Formats: sequence, C-alpha cells, structure tokens
Amino acid sequence: MTEVSYPNADYDPQVHAERVRRWQAEDSDERLRTNYSCLGTDSVILDLGGFNGDFSFRMNSQYGATCHVFELNPEWCEYIQADSRCNEKIIVHSFGLAGSTRQEKLFLVAEGSSTFLDRSQDAKTIDAKLIRALDWFNAELGNAVVDLAKINIEGGEYELLEHLIETGLIRRIKNIQVQFHEDVIPDAIARMNSIHEKLAVTHRITFQEKFVWENWELIDDCFNKNDDMLIPDAWDDSDYLARYPDVAQAIASKQFTSGWQHYVQHGGGEGRLPGGAFAAAPSVTRNCLDPWRYLEITPTHGVKPCCNIPTIAEWTPNGLSLGDLRNGEAFQLLRRQLLTGWLSEACRRCHIRPFVSLNEFQATVQKECAPATGATEMMAHPLRELRVEVTTKCNLRCVYCAVSQPGYSAAEMAKTTFDEIVALVSLQSRDLDIVLNGHGETTFHRDWLHLCKAIVDLGFRPSIITNLARPLSDEEASCLAGFRIVCISLDTVDADLLRNLRRRVKLSNVLDNIHKIRAAAKAKRLRLPAINISCGVYNENYMHLVEFAKFCIVQGIYGVTFWQLVKYDDVPGVQNVYPITSLDNDKIAEAIHYVERTIQLLHQNGVKTDTAGGFLDEWRKQIAQSRDV
Repeated sequence: MTEVSYPNADYDPQVHAERVRRWQAEDSDERLRTNYSCLGTDSVILDLGGFNGDFSFRMNSQYGATCHVFELNPEWCEYIQADSRCNEKIIVHSFGLAGSTRQEKLFLVAEGSSTFLDRSQDAKTIDAKLIRALDWFNAELGNAVVDLAKINIEGGEYELLEHLIETGLIRRIKNIQVQFHEDVIPDAIARMNSIHEKLAVTHRITFQEKFVWENWELIDDCFNKNDDMLIPDAWDDSDYLARYPDVAQAIASKQFTSGWQHYVQHGGGEGRLPGGAFAAAPSVTRNCLDPWRYLEITPTHGVKPCCNIPTIAEWTPNGLSLGDLRNGEAFQLLRRQLLTGWLSEACRRCHIRPFVSLNEFQATVQKECAPATGATEMMAHPLRELRVEVTTKCNLRCVYCAVSQPGYSAAEMAKTTFDEIVALVSLQSRDLDIVLNGHGETTFHRDWLHLCKAIVDLGFRPSIITNLARPLSDEEASCLAGFRIVCISLDTVDADLLRNLRRRVKLSNVLDNIHKIRAAAKAKRLRLPAINISCGVYNENYMHLVEFAKFCIVQGIYGVTFWQLVKYDDVPGVQNVYPITSLDNDKIAEAIHYVERTIQLLHQNGVKTDTAGGFLDEWRKQIAQSRDV
C-alpha cells in the first residue's frame, strides 16, 4: 500500500499523535465529553457523524435526552436502529448536514470514512446524501433549541460550522462539541482560527485539545440575539466615516459592520460626534446588566452593584434579604439611570462595559424580565454572579497598586462572616457563578481555605483571581483544583522586571503552583480549571509582551485579559511605572503595535484575549486628537 498523500501538506501525523496522547493520558473522553450539567430528559442532542451510535446511546442512557444520529454509511444506520431496541428517543438519519443539499462520494474506512480523503488508498465508495442544515432545522426542529451538537464528520465540520454561523443557527445551539480534522483540509489551521473567532462572539470555550476535541458553550446574552442593529433614519453612516477614517478602516478590516455599530459600542462613550442629524443623547447607555444580576459583598458586610460603584447598602443575616436589598432604592436608581441613558459619573467613566444603543439595551432588559413572576424592568433578575471580597490585604506590594500607597486601609472578613456567607450561598442555585476575590489577595487570608472548601463542598465551582506568588500546600492546590477558573495576576515573565515591580515574586513559584493545581485536578478526576492571566500594560512591560505570549502558549493558558494602568502617586525608592497614555505618540503607537502583535500570536495558538474597556481605541484616539491640535 502506498503512503497516504494528505490534502494538507502541513499535516504532521506525529504531532497529531502527541495531541491524542495528551488527551487520552488525562482520560478526557470520560471526564469531559459526556459531562454536561445542562442536559436532561427534555434535551435535544445532534450526533453528527454517529458511526456506531455509541455516543448517542451513552447520552440517552445517562440523561434521557433525545438524540438525532446522522450517519452517511447505511450499514451503520441499520446497526444503530437495530441496537436502539425501538427507543423512540434515538432517531437515525441516513444523511449528513452541510451548507447545501447535494450528493457526495463517501470513502468507507470504518470510523475514518470521509468525503474528502481515502485514508486507506483502496476504500470502497458509496453515494452519500447531504442536506442543507437550515432546511433540516426549519423542517424538523422549528424554533426548538439544540442542547448539544457533537460534530465529528471528517472534514465536513468546517463547511457546516460556517453555515451555522452565517445563518444564525449557531445561536440556537447551547453546546458545540467538535473535532476539527487537519489532514483533509489544505488550509485547516487558518480556517479553524477563523471559525474560532466567529464562535467567540456567541460562545465560550470550555475544553480544548486542538484537532482532537473541543467544546463551545453558548453565552447567555447571545441566545437568539439578532446581529443586525437597527440604524435610525437620522443617522448618516457616510458622514460618520468621513469624519473618522480610523472607523472606516476598522470596518474594512471587519472589526465592525457599520459606523453606527461603532458609535453605539465605542464612539458615543469616546465623545465622537454622531453621523448626520442624529441627536446623541440620550440614545446610548452602558451595556451593563450588573445592577440586575450581579452583587458584591465586602469584608465588612457592604453590598455593591459592581466593581466601579462604592458600597450602597449593608447585608446582615438578620437584616433585609438579598432580594429586598437588590430591589432597594439605590439599586433601582442605578437601573433607572442605565435605562434612560442619563448616567452617573461612575458609569460614565466606567472602563469595563462598552456603550450600546439605548433601544437595544431596553429591549434586552425587557426580554430578561419574568412576567410570570410579576417582575418588571426595574426589579432585580435572578442572581447570576456573586463576588465575595474576602480581604483587601495583600502579600505583595506591587509598585503601581493602591496597596502600596501611604494611608491605604485594608479590611479582612471575619470567620463568622465566612460562615454567614456559606449559609447564604447554600440557598442559591448551583448555576450561580461565585468569585472569591476583591481588591486584595484571597489566599493571604488565614482562613481562606475554610471558606473556599465550604463553597466547593456545596457543589459550586467558583473562580478566583490570585497572584500565586507563594508556594501552595497540597491541601490548598487540591481545593483550587475544584475551581472553574483560576486567574493569575501576572504582567511579565522577565525575572528582573517581575522582581522590581512586584518586589517579592518568583516566576518559578507561579509555575509550580499551576502544575500542582492541574495535578490535583487530574488525581481527583476533575475537569481542569481554566488557567487565565490578568495582565496590566504600562510603559515598562509592553515591549516584553511577545515573550509573555509565548509563555502563555507553552503553559496552556486558556485566556488573557489585558488592562491599562490606573496611576497612583509614585512610590519612593522603587522602579515606578506609568500609563501608556502618559507617553509620546511614537511610544503609544509602538505599544499598540506590541499589544496587537501579542494578541494575534495568542489567537493563532488558541488563547482567548480581552482588552478591558477597549483601551486600544482610547490610545488611537489620543494619537489622532494630538495630531489634530
């Protein structure tokens, strides 16, 4: 038999074998591929590339879900039908879903059967039928939601996913578990990366081993949301683009679909003039649902609606309930400001939430209300995220942090308050996202492990932001192994800069702690926590960001959030740092180049990124404004 000639000349079987080895070494099929808390007897699963039906049989047995099995090989279809024992919830389709309806030649090579490649060099071929996915959805599912689509169709996944994204069907699929195939598609990596970028608009990744298996979970806010923003009659896109060439360039590079979209998401908040005769206020507001579904509890029982607004109420176990507090006057005033566009100073200066059209925001709030329970747009929604600020003390004295400022006053949560919060949390839905950190370092609290273990033991998978600077004990690593996200505060991997700016941090400690957490999760057969990094960008580190990106790629970091420095007074006797906006135009442009290059490198290697508040636009605006003077 001659050696197989792969359509993708860059495909390396040995590299792929190593990916498979890593996946199997962690028992990932068992830990990840069949583990979905959202599934139940009313769930709908699409098993695309059903092969012998094992996946559908497992999911039907485990969850009682209805499984639509799509298999091109008629012999396997007969096998599945015979083995389903007249189970009405196993529905077999002897065709595949694709971007168009057509006939293809299928090369029969057991589970490697494909319409793209004869992997055996002498495979039998049969005619295979493909159906346009949009037509099948409309005919068979109507408006029903798909809870899980498992896609393993030997190269056909690229066309199918592109079709699902283009038609908007992607927003009706809560989980997409897909195996991309590198060997049969000439531009597999570029095409996969393009699909990843588009998927990231509506879904978040929950596990991934490239070209083996990955899962994308629908973001709640994206469910059935229409991408087409309604443009007011008075708006003149050409006028706006003529005034702001940088926006026209952003549209050309497909960062935005129109000048209007840029204006409501960024331009209004940046103070840009609107296009045509359109009146600016109050047509935009912050795209912020925090006052409806988010809450922070401080170490001293304070209650905050977000990280940007000071304490506006106080919670005690014997006082008002959380529901009453969240529907109190202070919260309702904040909601009213967001709904009308007449924002407080704190909301106007917010660097986290983008601007959005007022009409779209009002529609979003109304959609999320629950008429059956008598809720109105001014009332709180079910709580989705609870942030518990365990301490505002820290084990480090980073030169740019408020903790290093003279007169900084820290507070620490009492153990009795811990226990009160555990009792409070025990009454909440296990879907609640609990974040155990605030301005300080959670692991610096002497009793932090007590609280975190209690939360994990209740069945939650909380998140944490931590510097991981001190060596963790086995017990601490075991606890963090049960978390959903462990986000590390880390701005550089340059040893000298790290020591100068954070003053007591060794990168080796951080790495050892990451490895201990992952090893503990594997030993306990838990889903690995997503290891993220929160990275500040300032004058002393931006030129090192590419090396920082390479570190993230090698260490399997899931995502990086970049943020820009908020400047405090200089600290005497140390290497102080300064915001990029304090530099001259050439340095700002250089910083933009490094950040963009870093983000591109991370994306190319599957690492997610976010720039908090879209600060790159702010930097570009500063350069443009200074040149206009």
